[in-house]
Amino acid sequence: MDSYHKRKKLLEEKYGKLIAVKPFNDDGMGKNTIASHQQQKIVKQLQDISDEEGLKRAYDTNDGLYQHYNKLFIAGTKDFPVDHIDDLKLPFDDTLNKTKRGRDADAYYRSHHEVDTVVGHSLGGAVALALEKAYKKEGTNPYGIIQSKTFGAPTVSGNISNPLLKNIVKDEIVAGGVVGGLAIGSTMDSAIGFSDGGLLTGLGADIGKKVSSDFANRITSDTNTSPDRIRYFGDPISMFDFNATTIMPSFKQRWRNSAHSYSGLEIADKVPLHDTMKNRLEPSPDDRGASVITE
Repeated sequence: MDSYHKRKKLLEEKYGKLIAVKPFNDDGMGKNTIASHQQQKIVKQLQDISDEEGLKRAYDTNDGLYQHYNKLFIAGTKDFPVDHIDDLKLPFDDTLNKTKRGRDADAYYRSHHEVDTVVGHSLGGAVALALEKAYKKEGTNPYGIIQSKTFGAPTVSGNISNPLLKNIVKDEIVAGGVVGGLAIGSTMDSAIGFSDGGLLTGLGADIGKKVSSDFANRITSDTNTSPDRIRYFGDPISMFDFNATTIMPSFKQRWRNSAHSYSGLEIADKVPLHDTMKNRLEPSPDDRGASVITE
C-alpha cells in the first residue's frame, strides 16, 4: 500500500499543471499568419454546455473529472471494483479522503482554484458536496466554491419542524441502529465461538449507535430546504434526500429502469460561465528587498 506522502506527491504531479482551455472560435490561426501591418483582435466566445453534457464528458474520462471553464463535473460510480467499494464508505463521511474519486477531486481543486462551481452525479454528487463544505467561498477570499449541483446524490437530508415529533423519530432511529448493530456483532461473535456475546457485540452496538445518530440528525434537522440537488422519483440511491427536488421520470426512463440518472435534468447556475486564468506560482522575493513599514 502506498504511503500517504507518496500518494499525495503522485496526485500533485498528476493535477498540478496549468489548464489550457481552447477558444471555441480559435481556428488555429497563429501570429505568423496575420499581416504585420494588421492588428486583429480575437474575441473568445464562451460556449456553455448543459449539466447532462458535462457529466457525460466526466464519465468518459479516466479519472471521472471534466473541467469546463469555471465548472468541474464529477462522475459517479464507474470503475469496478474501486468505486463500488467506495460507495459503501459514504455513510461514514470524510468523502474526500476515503474515496478515490474524492481524493482525485480534492487534489484537482487544490491545483485549480479557478473552479467555483462543482457538479456531480451519484458518488460524484457526494464528492461535490464535500468539496463545497471544505472550500466554500467565504469573506474576502478571492477563491472558493460558490455552488455545488448534484444529481441523484446518496445524501441523507430532511427536516421535521415539530420538536416533539423530531425527538420521537430520532429516538426510534437510534434505537433501531443499536439493535441492528447488536445483532450483527453477536452473529459474528457466535461464528467465532462466543455464544453469550463478546467484543464484537459491544462494538457492533457502538457503531450502530454512531451511524444511526448521524443518520437521525441529518434526516430531521437539515434546515437547507432548497439546495441545488435534484433526483428522479424512485431513485434508490438518493431515496433519503428528502430536501432535494424530486422529478417524476418519463415512461421511457421507467421502462429502462434508469431512475438513477442525470439525463434530462438541469439546475440553474448561480455563477455565469466565465473564462478562467491560472497563474503559475512564483517564489516570494528575498525579504531583504522588502519595504519596512513603521507606524
